[in-house]
Amino acid sequence: MADGKIEYKFLSEEKDGRKYLTLSGRVAKSSFWTGDDVISAKSITKELENTTVPITVYLNTQGGDVFEGIEIYNLFKNHTSDITVEITGLCASAGTFIALGADKVVMDTGTQFMIHQASTIAYGNKEDIQKSLNALESIDKSIISIYKAKTGKSDEELEDMLKKETWFDCEKALENGFIDEIKETVPKQKEEEKNNQSNIDIQNLVDLITDELEKRNAGAEQKPVEEEKTKKISNFSKFMKGM
Repeated sequence: MADGKIEYKFLSEEKDGRKYLTLSGRVAKSSFWTGDDVISAKSITKELENTTVPITVYLNTQGGDVFEGIEIYNLFKNHTSDITVEITGLCASAGTFIALGADKVVMDTGTQFMIHQASTIAYGNKEDIQKSLNALESIDKSIISIYKAKTGKSDEELEDMLKKETWFDCEKALENGFIDEIKETVPKQKEEEKNNQSNIDIQNLVDLITDELEKRNAGAEQKPVEEEKTKKISNFSKFMKGM
């Protein structure tokens, strides 16, 4: 599991014919020891029940329990709805299984994706330790099968990535086939810039109308042209700026 703790968040809403899930925190089975503030297969199952609309999952997790992650992977993989996972911060360890269970995986700009070998704490005699080693080797094979199904990479290449605890930025994750798309973040225009642009647009419009008035009033018998033009433009400017 990656270092660092991500605050738990689990939100669900449905709007405009799509279901949105926000999943943040550790991947684990709900229990007396972990409590309910974890991303669990139980909570995901509840959200998927009777859901037929497309689903978007916003995911930010440091990982956790490998078996819980694999169970959620299969829940997503076998569900009839079209599922998109959008990685909004970190997607590491068991969290990567959750992402790859979706039909489409998207990474936001600046996010990270990390894979590594399975790990555990072992104690006992050499037979006990060997059992743990055998279990870890088997788990790693399961992990590789999930990554292989998404990326098409060889077992050997994926095994090497796991051994090195490989981190991917958006571009590298896309290049290696772990995700399908990078979501570019477009900064919102500042209010001051909007106001400045509005003032520029108004001034341009005033200038155009000024030219038109000059053409229409040229040679006509009326009040002095400059006085009448200035009066009309002034009134128009006041009207526009008051909008």
